[in-house]
Amino acid sequence: MTTEKQTLVLLHGGAMSANSLHPIAERLPHFRCLTPDIRGHGRNRDVSFSGIGQCAGDIASLLQGEVHGPVYLFGLSLGGYVAMHLLADRKVPAMTAIVSGVTFSEPRMTWALNALVDVTYPLLCMERLRKLAGRLAGIENPSLMSDPDGRAWAHPETVRDLARAVLRTKQQDLATTNPVRSLYLAGSREPNGVTRSLAEIEPLCTNAHFGIVKSGRHGWCLNDPDLAARIIEAWIRNQPLPSEVTPVKQGPDHR
Repeated sequence: MTTEKQTLVLLHGGAMSANSLHPIAERLPHFRCLTPDIRGHGRNRDVSFSGIGQCAGDIASLLQGEVHGPVYLFGLSLGGYVAMHLLADRKVPAMTAIVSGVTFSEPRMTWALNALVDVTYPLLCMERLRKLAGRLAGIENPSLMSDPDGRAWAHPETVRDLARAVLRTKQQDLATTNPVRSLYLAGSREPNGVTRSLAEIEPLCTNAHFGIVKSGRHGWCLNDPDLAARIIEAWIRNQPLPSEVTPVKQGPDHR
C-alpha cells in the first residue's frame, strides 16, 4: 500500500516563471510539488493581468482540479502576495505556508512610486536591463528573467500592473486575518522596508513565525535552493528551522 504524497505549491516571483522554482522542487522529491505559472507570466504571459486576487483565483481553480486534500504553500515576492490572498480568502485548504520577500508596511509617497513604475517599465523590453533588474534584486542567475529565447517571462505592461497592484494591497490586513500557521521570511540584505515591516507586524500575528535569512537578498531561495528546501521541509515537519534563519529582531546583519 502506497502513501499519497503531500502537495506543496511553489509560487514564483514577479517577472519570472515557474522554472525559477524547479531547483527547489527537485530537492523535495517526497512531496508532490506543483509549480504553476502565475497569470501574465511564463507560459501564461499572454493572459491579461488585472490584480493579485485574480491570480489567487486562478491558482485556487487549478488546485480544485489537481488536488484532493490540504496543501502547503510557498511563495516568493509576487508568489508570496498570491499565497497571502489564498490564505486570507480561504480559497484553498492550506495546512501551512511560507512567504518570503513581501512588505507589510503601507508605502509612503505612493504617487511617486507609481510614477517611477510608469517611467521604468518600458525598459524591461530589453534583455540586458531585465538582467540588471534581476541582479539588483539579488538574483545571482539573471537569466531567470528571460525565457530560453531571450524573451521576457512577463510583458512590461504586466510588470507595471502588478507593481501598482502591490502598492494598492493592504498586506498587513492579509497577514492578520490569515488563519493558517505561517512562516514569513526576508533576506537580511533586502531593503530596510521589507525587514523592518516584519518586526512591525510580528506582534499582530498570533499564528505566525517571522525570520531573517542570514546574508540573503530578495532572491535568496533561488540562489540557494538547498537552503530553501531545508527550510520548507523543517517548517512543514514542525522541526527547528536551519541556523541560517534568525529571529527578526536579532538578525546578525539586519540593517
